[in-house]
Amino acid sequence: CVTTEAAKRMIAGEGSLDVSDYAIRNGLPIRFINDVVDELVRQGYVAELAGERGCFALLRSPSEIKVQEVADGFVTYGEDAAKLGAPKSNGKFKVFHELADKAIERSVGDMALSDVAGKITESPPGES
Repeated sequence: CVTTEAAKRMIAGEGSLDVSDYAIRNGLPIRFINDVVDELVRQGYVAELAGERGCFALLRSPSEIKVQEVADGFVTYGEDAAKLGAPKSNGKFKVFHELADKAIERSVGDMALSDVAGKITESPPGES
């Protein structure tokens, strides 16, 4: 998630997130990442740094931004799912979407971006 990567960089003191670099490193279409970042800007989570085209930073501390808040923002205000290539809304898709939303809320509902970013920077068990 772009916001988690931005949080990880902020916590580590690494500064901004270069979205083109992020897209390339993660094998994601730059257009898709740009759409996501545009929505994050619109919702007030990130801003582009002056003089650093394509580099973004969080506008609030990662500990103040709940994962569920970001997810809800995309569901409520984000691009229509059909425009992102999701299947046409039907009974099965709707049930899946509702189950997925409940699972996200149960698993990360109260977690802040800093909690998730901290887990990403930790080494997997058995690795140092």
